[in-house]
Amino acid sequence: MPELLISKFVDKPFEENISFFKSTLMQIGFFNPHVFFNYNHKDLVQKINDNDIKIKSIHAPTIDIFQEHDFFGMLDKIKEEYPKIDNITIHPGSGNPLKAFKFFERFEDKIDSYEISFLYENFDSSKKNKRWLPRARNIYSVPIKNIFLTYDTSHVKIGTDIVSDLKEFYPRLGMIHLSNKSRRVNHLPIYEGEHDLSKVVNYLQNYPGFVTLEYHNRDDTLMQDYSDLLTLFKNRGVNNSN
Repeated sequence: MPELLISKFVDKPFEENISFFKSTLMQIGFFNPHVFFNYNHKDLVQKINDNDIKIKSIHAPTIDIFQEHDFFGMLDKIKEEYPKIDNITIHPGSGNPLKAFKFFERFEDKIDSYEISFLYENFDSSKKNKRWLPRARNIYSVPIKNIFLTYDTSHVKIGTDIVSDLKEFYPRLGMIHLSNKSRRVNHLPIYEGEHDLSKVVNYLQNYPGFVTLEYHNRDDTLMQDYSDLLTLFKNRGVNNSN
């Protein structure tokens, strides 16, 4: 069965309401690099521990390999403040894929030393923003071993056969961000929006990795869906063991 997480970006309102997420498994996120480097992480970790929340992953800020100094500074900060973390979700930056591959090859030993898996998130490139990982399938072209894919269901076109995608990318899947979308809004609850995620949820009952619910500004529904999916996955696990 999967390891089910909830995703929350860290800010003051989150800290003030952190008890609402008591006893969950979580991926915490930092969108803004300045906020990340200047945040009081030790105080945050204490509040998280006081509420029996387990941090299983970090959604890193929008820093990527073309910002070499900040990139490694970010990794140093993560290892200092969250030493047990062994994976991060990260957005691929704008840039040339071949230059990105050369960076990874040049710094492969240094990257390995952090003992962190890099889970790059899928985006469809546009003319305005050409990311070095232009399509999810390009994850197979990355030249070093500890780079995987965070597959975000709200980042694919409506009508995509998501189960087929998950099977195709399975060898390189590090995490699934699970949420729905409409033509105007991403990261809706799984049973809202225009994706039919019923087959996806059924497929994920046998998926052995991280599945992370990522909703924007829908905390009540997030916690309800988290509880319901935990029950569904646990029951499936019991049935499979009998």
